[in-house]
Amino acid sequence: MYIHEAVKAALEIKGKITRPQEDPDMHIEVTPTNTYDACFITVVQGEKKITGRCWNPKVNDLMADDWTVIKE
Repeated sequence: MYIHEAVKAALEIKGKITRPQEDPDMHIEVTPTNTYDACFITVVQGEKKITGRCWNPKVNDLMADDWTVIKE
C-alpha cells in the first residue's frame, strides 16, 4: 500500500509502518505522529533497536507502494 494508506491504517490500530529494506537483516519501523517531533523511527537489526525522531523520508519512500502496517 502507499504511505498515506499505511499511515491511516496504522493510526487506526496504534501501529507502525514499515517497508522492505535492501538489507534483509534490518528493517525500519516508522511511528506516525501529529506532533512537532514528526515521525519516530526505529531501526531494528537483529536484537538491536535504535530509536530516533524526525524521520526524513527519501523520494523512493514517499512514492513506494510496498508499505505495510505492523501492530506494536
